[in-house]
Amino acid sequence: MNIQKMVIDDPQQTTALARSVGGGGGGGLGGATVMAVPEVSSPRANPLAMIWRRRGVLVIVLGACVLAAGAKYLLSSRIYRSEARLFVQANSLRAGEAGPTSAATELQRQVERIKSAAVLNEAIAGLAGANLKTFDPTNRWTTLTQNLNATVSKENELIVLSFDSPYKDEAQLILNAVVDAYANFYVNAKRAEVLSKGKAADDLEKKLKAAEAELREFKQKSGQVFLVGEKGNIETSKLESLQTALTQQHLEVITAKSAYDVVKGKLANPAELRALSDYLRATNQVGLDAQEQTLRKQLFDMEDQLQSLRARLLPEHPAVRASEATVASLRSRVSEMDRAIAERHILTLEQKLEAARQRHAELQKSYDDQKLVAGEAAKFRDELQPREQNIRSLQTFLENTRNSLVQLDASEKAGVPTITVFDKPSLPSTPIKPILSMMMFQGLAIGLVLGCLAALVRDWTDQGLRGAEEISEATGVPLLGSVPHIPGPANPMTSGRKVDLEPASDVAEMYRTIRTAVFFGTPDRESRTILVTSPAPGDGKSTFASNLAIAMAQTGKRVLLVDCDFRRPVQHRVFECRPGAGMSSVLMGKDSLDQAIQSTGVSGLDILPAGQIPTNPSEILNSQSFTEVLEELSVRYEHVVIDSPPVMAVADARILAAMCSVTIMVLRAESSTRKAAIHSRRALESVGAHILGVVVNDVPRARDKYGEYGGYSTYRAKYNGHASSYGPAATTTTVTEVRPTDPKTGAIIPAQSFLDLRKK
Repeated sequence: MNIQKMVIDDPQQTTALARSVGGGGGGGLGGATVMAVPEVSSPRANPLAMIWRRRGVLVIVLGACVLAAGAKYLLSSRIYRSEARLFVQANSLRAGEAGPTSAATELQRQVERIKSAAVLNEAIAGLAGANLKTFDPTNRWTTLTQNLNATVSKENELIVLSFDSPYKDEAQLILNAVVDAYANFYVNAKRAEVLSKGKAADDLEKKLKAAEAELREFKQKSGQVFLVGEKGNIETSKLESLQTALTQQHLEVITAKSAYDVVKGKLANPAELRALSDYLRATNQVGLDAQEQTLRKQLFDMEDQLQSLRARLLPEHPAVRASEATVASLRSRVSEMDRAIAERHILTLEQKLEAARQRHAELQKSYDDQKLVAGEAAKFRDELQPREQNIRSLQTFLENTRNSLVQLDASEKAGVPTITVFDKPSLPSTPIKPILSMMMFQGLAIGLVLGCLAALVRDWTDQGLRGAEEISEATGVPLLGSVPHIPGPANPMTSGRKVDLEPASDVAEMYRTIRTAVFFGTPDRESRTILVTSPAPGDGKSTFASNLAIAMAQTGKRVLLVDCDFRRPVQHRVFECRPGAGMSSVLMGKDSLDQAIQSTGVSGLDILPAGQIPTNPSEILNSQSFTEVLEELSVRYEHVVIDSPPVMAVADARILAAMCSVTIMVLRAESSTRKAAIHSRRALESVGAHILGVVVNDVPRARDKYGEYGGYSTYRAKYNGHASSYGPAATTTTVTEVRPTDPKTGAIIPAQSFLDLRKK
């Protein structure tokens, strides 16, 4: 499991941390709280958090949708509505249909009547002379039906009519035409209905008489009378009975033929003849006479005698031969008697077969004759039924038409309802469409949905690390601090020595804050070798390494800055080192450590530059010589800060991370990606590196989402301003760093570490 040490950046918690830090323990924090950091996935699991991170996108999309809704409102055509209410009293209700439900049903019928083609066509005809802009010149019917509304009011007493039009005057005019057409058309339609039903009754009566006369003539011409029962035609029933009998007789013929063929086939086999004769005698079909009985008894006795002789004498003995001849003769006579019985039985079966065939032929002739009769009956029925059905239909229609005429005559005013225009079509004053509040609400709702989707898509597709919480979640390690952007042109010497050249700047103060986090995060013995790396080139790791080393040296500790970036070394330019000697020459045996280590001009800080660029950097770093050199340096100095190549570029950083006590990973604000950070962390952990934390470099000064840098700068400015207000002399006072000195020698006493203070 990857174990990370807890780093507390809050100064108010240093006392609690001091109580937890101890001097013992080889692999832990010496009593400090150890926090297990699990494998962390992408911090986009919470959609609300994703939307909040991209709230700017949400606001932009929401504003655009609201503005679009406002523009649509301004550009939309205004629709006016003219309304009228009609009181319709239905006079066609029967006495038994009185009640609210019947009244509502009748009013609904009237609504459908108003929307009917007859009423609307009459209204369109009444407006033919008016040049109306509302109507489509090619299809007035479509315009009228789409914009006309007719409903029954909630009280079920009135019919509410309305018409929508972009022109208020035309809306009232068109609705007036519809109301007039409905009132006039209904009376004319009812009266026309009475006349139409009367004429229809006369026509039906004439057709009925003609159909009855035609039926009588057809029956006379047919010349036959076929009886029709309840279940159908009688002739058809007879045909069905004959068909059943014919089928049964056909089966009997087949059975008789089969019995005849079976018995006839047994004549050639004496054994089967004997079995047949025995069967016939057993079933009493043939009697057993005395001669046959005597003959069979003799055969039985001779067979027993033959068996006895064969048992006593040889087969060639005359007595045996005589007995065998007698048995053969008796058997021949018995076989002839069995054949005679079989032939008599076959003759009987042949007679039965012939009788069955004759019966079948008679039934077949009767069936054919009846089939002709049934066909004539079916033809007569097929021609008779349509005529009778036509007469019944005409009788039913005539009866219904006469009943309708009776009801219409009995109704008041021939069933025409009383129509009263309760409210005449009004002249609209304000438009009903578009509704500003509704359109703005729709724009707001659509904008909210689209904005959330856009924010989610933007956050999901963005691989950048945009905040302290996001960095901690993505990398799974604490955030040690955030270094603000260094203004001015890019200069390695100026930016790399910012803490030394401008100790009162906010950048220097942030490096000192990070230094405190490093000191408090690990005991001295576990932070001897500190590796500084980054996921990709250009993240500012070299600048951070040099400034961190300066900040650590300012506490009075002996610090060595080692440039192990053999591919693109920078530290020799930051501290203006002499060329030639460096780490590469030491590892190759050309120079000693004392010759290669140079002074930086900063008290307590030395530098071991990279030296000449070797051809095999990874092999040099992975050698035993480098391990021995690193061990010696960790003995000579209290802290060794190592500047290494990026993790994702080459394997050098992984080799160094496996050897160093702790590793600090530097990310560049607005540049480093989540994928690169996670990949670098996993690569370092795969070699057993102890990642102390992450530092965000080059943070824009207008942003405060990578830590408390912005707020801290504000408090610091207020503090300095408050201090300068005590007197005029304060404005010209130069702040210098005061260090304790030895009273005897006058030498500067190195600042004691937090652990030394704790031991005291």
